[in-house]
Amino acid sequence: MSERHIVTHRLESLSLDILHVEIEGREPITFVPFEDARVDLAEFLGEEHLLIMAARKIAIVHLPTREQTVLVAPADRFSAARPRTYSSARRSLFIPDHHSSESAEKVRIRQLHVNGSLDRHLELPVAGINDLSSLDDGRIVAFCGRKLRYYFSVIDPDTGQIEEHDLPEGFRDSIGGYGKVRLSHDGRFAARAHLGSVARFPSAAIGWFEQPGAHAAIAANHWPDRPTGETDPCYGTGYEIYDTLTGGLKCRVLGTLRSSDDVNKHLAQRARSASTWQNDRAVIDMLGDRYPYASWDGHRQVFSRTSLLDDEATRKAMSEIDPPFRRLLDFDFSWAPDARGLLVPAGVDLRRTIGLDGAVGPTEPVPVQERRLIPKRLVSKISSDLTQRSTITVDVPDDTLPGALAALNSMAERIEGGIEKLIFRDALTFVFRAGRRRIGETTFFKELRQFDPGPFVPPLRRIVASFGTQALAIRPTAHEQLLLGEKSRGEDGRTALAPAALLLAEIDPEAGAPLRPWFLCVDQGHDDFAASKVMTAFAQSSRFSNQSAVRFGLFFLLQQWQTLSFHPGRLRLIEAARQYPVADVARWVVEERAYIDRFRVSGPKAEIDLLLAVLARGSPWDDEIVQVLTSDVS
Repeated sequence: MSERHIVTHRLESLSLDILHVEIEGREPITFVPFEDARVDLAEFLGEEHLLIMAARKIAIVHLPTREQTVLVAPADRFSAARPRTYSSARRSLFIPDHHSSESAEKVRIRQLHVNGSLDRHLELPVAGINDLSSLDDGRIVAFCGRKLRYYFSVIDPDTGQIEEHDLPEGFRDSIGGYGKVRLSHDGRFAARAHLGSVARFPSAAIGWFEQPGAHAAIAANHWPDRPTGETDPCYGTGYEIYDTLTGGLKCRVLGTLRSSDDVNKHLAQRARSASTWQNDRAVIDMLGDRYPYASWDGHRQVFSRTSLLDDEATRKAMSEIDPPFRRLLDFDFSWAPDARGLLVPAGVDLRRTIGLDGAVGPTEPVPVQERRLIPKRLVSKISSDLTQRSTITVDVPDDTLPGALAALNSMAERIEGGIEKLIFRDALTFVFRAGRRRIGETTFFKELRQFDPGPFVPPLRRIVASFGTQALAIRPTAHEQLLLGEKSRGEDGRTALAPAALLLAEIDPEAGAPLRPWFLCVDQGHDDFAASKVMTAFAQSSRFSNQSAVRFGLFFLLQQWQTLSFHPGRLRLIEAARQYPVADVARWVVEERAYIDRFRVSGPKAEIDLLLAVLARGSPWDDEIVQVLTSDVS
């Protein structure tokens, strides 16, 4: 097979990824696979195709033609850790959709042919799928199960026929990768770290290897670096190999062997203190006496999820012996590429191959992944192209009031023409070109404050209201809100058009109506600019001196579900609201809540808790409004 590499470069300014694919004997391919999502995984499928996954997208690219043959958007989020397998016989990717079925006892597997000719779901009456692999004949092997039953399902995608092969009685799944079952690349076998006994052997005792169950490779002195101490025992990690077509145990092989001193060093590296590793060693020796490697019965599993044990005393005892055993094991293994053995740790930055027949290979360095970089000229070109496409340039005719007003009206027209075609990667980026100057939104709107603000109110209302109304109908692809495109310090994460909204709040006491939809677009969990700056500015400019301003203040408190960076009592809204009858204010609250619940697409429904919190108990008006709201409104 020719040498192949996939190199990824992240464009932080745009939150996008560039992929650079190098295949020996071919021209490199450099491209941005998704313009609305980051790449979570990129890997080769067979010889000719590339699989690319994002949180909500799966794409398959035909490398010789650079054609994207498959692009699907699953309903649920995908993770690079989700089981998947590529069947060369069927030229298809198989990946489970765990959330597509209402029944916990059914799972749907999606089959995607690499040329896009087949996209179908296979609904299977199986419990959760923990791993997937493919047999040479095109059938799919799944390691399935949960809690008390684990088995291999062999699935024919064409007929739907399923063969189930149970693992031995008492088998339990792993927790946190400890004892994790891993299917071989060809689907014929599955392996995991041995959990039924402690592999402890007297290194130099004559005849020890003649015990029933002792490892043949050690007995024949075929272990290249077997510890040879006179009296101290050596310790190893065993691996269980299961046949996926029967569910039975095929064999048990022994991986790393460590001398007594090496075990102490190994435990000390993984433990938190000297007393911890010394206790670990004592526990391990006790377990070695109770559960010797040579006397394993082929199905006993001593170490498992303690939460599944019925007896509380047993759970407590297991919780004390599990951690030392975990620290002894080397469970970070993988299958050899030819699926005829395991690659197991053999020391610091070393590994060896253990064959399924027990043959022990020599130690070899763990391959170091060469750090590869995409050529800077390619990164610069792609970055420049994307930046140009993602930026909306507005011309400012001159530095006069009419010039600024013309730019605002032009900006309003662009937004009213549809923001979907202006948004790039969930960001709306405006740049203002005044002669040779190019300035961002923050600077532009700051410079507008030198003019009489009155003429700016109409276009600002158009800009903010039109954006907010449209944005409520758009689902961001990578963030919780549509963002201000500027990336200057302190402004990452602000809602799009935040500088325009702030200026409008400062100069327009009647800005509540256009600001309503804009506020509903704010991701309050990450952006407090709207609350701490825009709302404060509106409170200062309007002083809540009229009914519409008071209603907007009530709207703000009702829709604000995240902790504020200031106390809302400082807005002095309630002082203004007391000028109106309780019945009127209560009706406004009901109407504002209905508006919020109708248009908000994310976040909780409108609540009165924050409003109640700023009321002064003991005041007749406040007590009456509390009684009305808590009895009739909530």
